[in-house]
This record gives sequence, C-alpha cells and structure tokens, in this order.
Amino acid sequence: DELDADNARHFTVTVLDKLPVLLVNGAPSAVPYLNETFFLELALGAPAAGGKTVSPVQTKTVTPAEFLNQRLDDYGCVVLANVPAPTELWMDRLRRYVLGGGGLIIFAGDHVDSPAYNAAFAGSQEEVLLPALLGEVRDSTESGAEGGFRIRRLDRQHPVFLSLAEAIDTHAARVKRFLATTPHGEGRGAALADLDAGPLFLEKKAGAGTVILCTSAADLDWSNLAARSFFLPVLHQMVYYVSRSATRGHSVTVGMPYSLELPPSDAPVEVKVFGPQQQSPTGAAASPGAEREGEEEPLAVLAADADEGAHKVTFRRTRRPGIYRAVYTIGNQEHRHLFAVNVESRESELDRIEPQEAQRVLGAPNSKVVPDPQRLASLVRREREGLPLWNHLFVLAILLAVAESFVGNAVLKH
Repeated sequence: DELDADNARHFTVTVLDKLPVLLVNGAPSAVPYLNETFFLELALGAPAAGGKTVSPVQTKTVTPAEFLNQRLDDYGCVVLANVPAPTELWMDRLRRYVLGGGGLIIFAGDHVDSPAYNAAFAGSQEEVLLPALLGEVRDSTESGAEGGFRIRRLDRQHPVFLSLAEAIDTHAARVKRFLATTPHGEGRGAALADLDAGPLFLEKKAGAGTVILCTSAADLDWSNLAARSFFLPVLHQMVYYVSRSATRGHSVTVGMPYSLELPPSDAPVEVKVFGPQQQSPTGAAASPGAEREGEEEPLAVLAADADEGAHKVTFRRTRRPGIYRAVYTIGNQEHRHLFAVNVESRESELDRIEPQEAQRVLGAPNSKVVPDPQRLASLVRREREGLPLWNHLFVLAILLAVAESFVGNAVLKH
C-alpha cells in the first residue's frame, strides 16, 4: 500500500563479550571447594593455562541475602544452588524475570525445604515455575541401590544433549541422593534425564522463560556428577539453552508506553530519551551512536521513580517507528539503552478471513463484503444505479391484465 512506515521492522540487538550468569550460593563456606557453587564456577569459568579464561560465560556469585541487590535484567540466566526457600519479595522479582523471558536453573540440596519451595514457587497456572512438586529425599543406601542411583535415560534429541549425545558417557555417574517429585496441577515438566528411581533433570516453559530443575545437588555431597567429564559441556549447553533473548522486551508498538528499569541508585537519576534519527538521502538510517546526544534536543527528560524496590521510567511519546535511545548516568558511568518502536503488524497477516469477520473489522454499517470477485461489477452497478423495477412492473401489469380478463369472462358473466 502507500504507507511506507510498515515496510520496515526495527529491532535492537545487544552484543555481549560474555554471557552474564548469576549464581546464588545457598551454602557459602570459608573453604572454597566446600562452596555450593564451587564446581559451577569452575565449569562455567573454564580456566585455561596461564590463568586465562576461554569461556564465553561470565559468572557472578552472590548469597541469598545479596540477591535483592541484583538487577536481574543484566543476566542471561539465574542459577540457584541449594538455596533455602525464597522470601515473597525475592520470589516476586524472580517470577517476573522468568515470565518475562529469563532463564532459571535450580539445583537441589540439603538446604532445600520441599514444602516451602512448593509454596514459594506456586502461583496461578501461568506463573508456576517448578516443573514438578518437590517431595522427600531419596537415599540410595536406604533404597538398596548399591553405589548410588544410575542415569537410566537421556533425551538425546533435546538441545542440551543433542550435540553431545555421542560424547556423554553416563556409566560412571552415580547419584547418592535426590529429591523425589510429583506432578502438580499442570502435570510434570518434560524429563531431560531420568534415574533408576525418578527424574534427574526436568524442564518447564514459564511465560516467555525456561526453568530447568536438577533434583540432585551441584556439589559432590549428593552425587559425583560435577566430577564427570560431561558436566562442563552439559552445564554450558544448559545455560545457553535457558538464557534469555538479548532483544526481549526492547520493542513496542507505536503509541504504546515503554518502561525502562534502571540499576539501583541512591541518588536521583535523570533519563534523556532521543527519538529516531532522520534517514540519509540513500534511505538508510544512521547508526544510533553516530552523533552526540548533546547536539540534539531530547524528546523527553524523565526522573526515575521507585517502584517495588526498582527504579523505573516510562516513556509515552512513541509516535514514530524507529530506534529510540535512552541515556542516563549513574555514578560516573554513562549508560545508553536502545529500544525499537514498530507499527502494528496485523496488516502483514495474509491468512484469509471469513466475510463476517471482514465486515466486523471494517466496522462501517453500510459496507458490503463481496466474497466472489466475479460479482463485483454487478454489485457496483447495482449500488450506483439502484435496482431496476420497470421489468418487474411490466410483468406485473401483464399478469393483472390476464387476471382482469379471466375475472370478466369467467366470473362476472355468471
């Protein structure tokens, strides 16, 4: 059509040097190798010779008390390692993060209280994060499994294991303890790996995010998984699989407000929002960072408001499609955030609709929908010239004349 604005789509891509992953250590220790996250940090960091790291993952380890000070949108996924039951505020942030597209990996352990976890991670059917309800601890010595439970099955077609299927040797893997699980209202999540006595890895899609539950621990207390050669590549694949999309939430429709969550700050924060740049004569837009923001007037200057422990600004003047820029300074560091504004995409849906639906979408009381194009000419002619009545009246006059003759000759004569 003649509307140029819907001939292009705008999007932003955040390119990271390393994928940021937040590890929550539920059992800290002064002895490094006794930390619950010791093997997770070692595997995800993948240190090479000379102290250099070749891993594309960058981890940050915090305690449960420090979790609330973290801005979850800065991380590709969150890993809970033997974390006690979260508080309500703790859980509210985590639920919003996962439902919005974040990834979550949960490792069990002796600090995990199953009933408290089931209650904390519960919610409406759309907000349940646990792939299954947690039950009691299953011990291999009490179950008669000599040497520990064995891995009986792997879903080798799943993206986590697909590229590693032939290299994974589970014969030497042993699990001494794990948490039994039972299905909740939505059923049990998909099992990625099963032990002799129950699931080991379970997956669940929650909103736009993904949750993977490991029913055993991340250290060597409950199993020897962390000491197996496949632990490092499987953990990496798991992190890549659940990690959130870099473009999640960075696009809105023209006319819709865009909310930006800012890092915590004790001082007031001022956010300047700049609109889409003018196109060059060739039709290509310049790079969003090509000019200095100081040389143009911002569309809006917003002050951050505190909302449930987070600082947010909401920009409402999204009147034109394109790439918008939000620039703000916290401390001595300047931050730049890009987001896209696009026109409504429903026009691009080419599936046929029923005439009744087309009539409803048009919304005009005098509109007409023609299912058959062959009838269009006759319909237009009738709409312009009206319905001709002379032929009908002529036939009616002949019928009246015949009827009059019949009545005069056959009825009135008698």
